Amino acid sequence: MDSINSEASRYEYAKNIRYFLEFTGLPNYNNLLEIDQQQIETKVRDYIVYLRQTKRLAPATVSNYVSPIGHFFEMNNYILNWKRLKKFKAKHRPIVEDKPYTREQIKKLVEVAPLRDKAIILLMASSGMRCGALSVIRLRDIETVEKYGILKFRVYTNEQESYIIYCTPECTRLIDQCLKWRERLGEKFTQDTPLFRVLFDTVTEVNRSKAVTADSAGKMVKKLLEQTGTRVPNELAHRTELMQCHGLKFFKYSEYLMGHRSGLTKSYFKPTDQELLVGNDIALGYVAAINDLTINEEYRPHGKIDELTRKKNEIEIMESKHNEEIKAMRDQMSQIISMIQHNPKLTQVKPDALLKKNFS
Repeated sequence: MDSINSEASRYEYAKNIRYFLEFTGLPNYNNLLEIDQQQIETKVRDYIVYLRQTKRLAPATVSNYVSPIGHFFEMNNYILNWKRLKKFKAKHRPIVEDKPYTREQIKKLVEVAPLRDKAIILLMASSGMRCGALSVIRLRDIETVEKYGILKFRVYTNEQESYIIYCTPECTRLIDQCLKWRERLGEKFTQDTPLFRVLFDTVTEVNRSKAVTADSAGKMVKKLLEQTGTRVPNELAHRTELMQCHGLKFFKYSEYLMGHRSGLTKSYFKPTDQELLVGNDIALGYVAAINDLTINEEYRPHGKIDELTRKKNEIEIMESKHNEEIKAMRDQMSQIISMIQHNPKLTQVKPDALLKKNFS
């Protein structure tokens, strides 16, 4: 576990190794290393087949379950034939077509959710935060951007995959209400206090805060989906088109802001925090997306966003006009140079006169 840098990844790896241990029926992790290679490969193979055929999980999900097993044995110098085992996973193919939630569907969830859960749903919806990151966000990772009435988050602080996200004024308001409610109950905040905590006894556990996990957030969303009738399972696949938590990312205002930074993006696209927030000459920033990311109509700042869009359009028009003028000047210069090349004596004539002569 010490070889894994991310706290969220450590949690997921430990959980999935535990699932495998339960499947084998062995009492503890040491027993996994006491079985000979042939036997353990058979157990891994049977586990993969179980996940595919009995649990009916998609190949990509099977890989997520099995990857920690490979890591476990690799770190314990236990060599398995993964080239052969991976053939049992089957090719990656979608069981059903994944679709994100619509704004109306998210609104329906928010309307029936309690205060904390409202804030969690709106944070994931307006920032693109991964469900697994909810457990690692502490108060020290949050900064208020007063000018726009929004919050700025540093996700996975001090880790290689660390990234910046923002949330809407609508979400900011609910997070503020949630923290004030905890404060009224007597909770004492520190820099290490989790932003979202599990449900607690308001008398005996008020100052023993424990962060929500990806599992608890997932169960919360699932319960709300069932309560509102928003998601109906597919009878054949036992899944639905709506992704449980990931589907809350119903927008893609920036792959960088959502933490999806692969090779080229990470190497060549390195915007400043200010550019992520307000944009630059190439692209708009988060502020311009607030209107579309706001769920309830009453909190949608149409005027501010319209003004930003109008200014950007004006800049684009000015740039287009400027480029046309430059092109016209270059064409004129090309004509003059061509005329001089054919008749060197024209070097004594003023450019305006040459152009008039040429057009006449």
